[in-house]
Amino acid sequence: MELLEIIAELDPVVRLLEKNEPRLLVLVGAGVSIGATSASQASWLGLLRHGVKHLVNIGLLTTSRGIELTASLEKAFSPFDLDMALTHAENVENNLKTPDATAFAEWLNLAFADFRVENVKAQTLEALRDLQQGGALLLTTNYDSLLSDMSLFP
Repeated sequence: MELLEIIAELDPVVRLLEKNEPRLLVLVGAGVSIGATSASQASWLGLLRHGVKHLVNIGLLTTSRGIELTASLEKAFSPFDLDMALTHAENVENNLKTPDATAFAEWLNLAFADFRVENVKAQTLEALRDLQQGGALLLTTNYDSLLSDMSLFP
C-alpha cells in the first residue's frame, strides 16, 4: 500500500481527532479481550499459537516445525523479548499469507469465529459501551470484533 493510500484511509480518523469532541479517547488492547473471554487467542501469544496450529493443520508447516516454533514463541514471551516476539509474529503472518494475502484474513476470521464474551466477564465491555454512548471515542489494536459487538448487550 502506498503512502497516499494510507493517508487517505486514515483521513476519517484524523478528522475525528481534530475535533474538540470527544474529550475522551479510549485505546483498547488485548487486555480487554483477555478479560472478557476465556479464548486463548485473545492474547497475542495465544493468537500466534493459534496461527502456528493453523499452519500445521493446513500443511504449510510440519508437526515437528510447529512444535519447534511454538516452543520458540513461548521463549519469546517468557520473559518477554519484544524483538524475538515481533520476529515470530512476522514469521507467522508471512506464512499465513500463503498461498495469497487473503489466506491471512481467512485465518483471522477462523480464529475469532467463535469468540464470545462470557456474561460474567462483560462488565468492562459494558463500561466501554457506556463511555462510547456518552461521547467517548473508542479505538482498538485488536483483531476481534468485541467492541463492535457491544450493541448486542441488553
